[in-house]
Amino acid sequence: MKKLSACLIMLLILAPYSYAETYKWKDSTGHIHYSDVPPTTGIYESLNGKKSPTTSNAAAADAPSSTPSSVGSSDTKPRQSDDVNPIVQKAREADKKRKEAQAKEEDNKIKQENCANMRSNLESMQSGDGVYKTDENGERVTLDTETVAKEVEKAQKFIEKNCK
Repeated sequence: MKKLSACLIMLLILAPYSYAETYKWKDSTGHIHYSDVPPTTGIYESLNGKKSPTTSNAAAADAPSSTPSSVGSSDTKPRQSDDVNPIVQKAREADKKRKEAQAKEEDNKIKQENCANMRSNLESMQSGDGVYKTDENGERVTLDTETVAKEVEKAQKFIEKNCK
């Protein structure tokens, strides 16, 4: 009774793994391969009979038949790899556009922060209150009026160029 229970438990645990998708394809040398991972290029078939996008008629006509009569069922369909599949390509393009839009949005946000900081610095320098910088040793150095004027000019040019 214990052996029967152990066998039933093992069957219940392993049953989901029997539904894994299996792929079949022929490589450039003519060898047929079977795997749970589809190839990165070329045409392959899903041996589980699951519905999947099929290749175009022209591509299917050009491709040699790689299904031996003893393997698979008659309802298996050739399937394009992710590199050729138009649905996957569209999804990748949409993801790429989304990432580019996010990067552009982040760049704009950083640019706005830089402009706000530069405007604040410009106001501080124009206020006439002792303007200073920190030197390499971390000590404050008060700037003379000529240096402040140059820094004001740099800040104005930066704002004109980058903060429209």
